[in-house]
Amino acid sequence: MAQADVENNRNKVDVQSMVAEKTIIEGPEVVYGKIFDDLGFSEILDKRSASILRSVVTERTGSPESKLAISERISDMKDSSLSVDSIYRMMDKLAGKTDAIRELVRKNAERHQGGQVDVVFYDCTTLYFESVKSDEIRKFRFSKDHKYHQTQVVLAVATTGRGLPVDFQVFPGNTAEASTLIQSKLFCTSIHRRPK
Repeated sequence: MAQADVENNRNKVDVQSMVAEKTIIEGPEVVYGKIFDDLGFSEILDKRSASILRSVVTERTGSPESKLAISERISDMKDSSLSVDSIYRMMDKLAGKTDAIRELVRKNAERHQGGQVDVVFYDCTTLYFESVKSDEIRKFRFSKDHKYHQTQVVLAVATTGRGLPVDFQVFPGNTAEASTLIQSKLFCTSIHRRPK
């Protein structure tokens, strides 16, 4: 289009009277949603729960916020509503799928490494809760976030040399970080496997 045509068309649009009726952001869902599906995470849960998990994961990848904030943002930006209660119900179902998730992560890491993982990096961190109520996994201990008055868990992650996750394990919050490598099941299930 020639510059003169652009100028003529610009004069025909009354910009002052334009009103935004609705904003739809498709980017995270299109890009991260396809990755989510390609990696096989849609197959872990029933169709409805998998759809909720996919929405939460894609939204949190772009903007990590609370489940309530994610629920409100999805409801505001899309034609469907997603209650925070439905997110918690999905998470209850997801809690029993830890082994399936770990196996899927391992298989994807091996696939992207040509079937073999030669180098593994291991790291731990603490994740705290806005809570003072301890249970079998949420415990008090040294906190990297200086949240000594709140419960926490210890998260161990194994990655490839390129940073792809291979496996993870959650320990009670009072576990000494130095002891997690010895206690870890990560190497038993993931690292010593070699193609034949």
